[in-house]
Amino acid sequence: MDGDGFEVDGPRIEWERTGDPRWVWRAVRHCIHHREPLPDWALNYLGRCAEAIENIKGDYGRGLHRALEFSPKSGRKRKNEIDLTTEQFAIAFTKAILKGDSADKARAEASGQVDGPKGKDDKDLTKRLREFFDLRALPKRSEQWRWKLIVSTWLLNHPHYVERYPDLPRKFDFR
Repeated sequence: MDGDGFEVDGPRIEWERTGDPRWVWRAVRHCIHHREPLPDWALNYLGRCAEAIENIKGDYGRGLHRALEFSPKSGRKRKNEIDLTTEQFAIAFTKAILKGDSADKARAEASGQVDGPKGKDDKDLTKRLREFFDLRALPKRSEQWRWKLIVSTWLLNHPHYVERYPDLPRKFDFR
């Protein structure tokens, strides 16, 4: 069975794009929590992992790392592996901006809707937005119109997000 909602399809898309197994585990956690069947793509991954774990010989720590298909590279997370929580925060922020909220109100509203950034200070939230939208600096408070331009341009350049978040607008009003 394939997932039919963001909580399963979003991680599947990122799993296919990045190969990062944390996305599979996010879908597994969601399915267990909501007592939903696991999608075929997650079952295939778990089947490969189970077989690899049964064949581990020697150092189980390293063997498990490989068996679970985690990258052997250590260190900072690569830029293309944006944390799903930051993504959800940025998309909630985008929706608020496009409905006309100020950046301050949109940031506060978005952080309240998403599990991860809730309770984070404004400096952390603005950093997440800068990184997600790939900005050197945020627009000044007096330049609210720039946020509409930034998020609209970003959505036009990343059309797959409309598939993952079907409630994003398909048309933009710049008034």
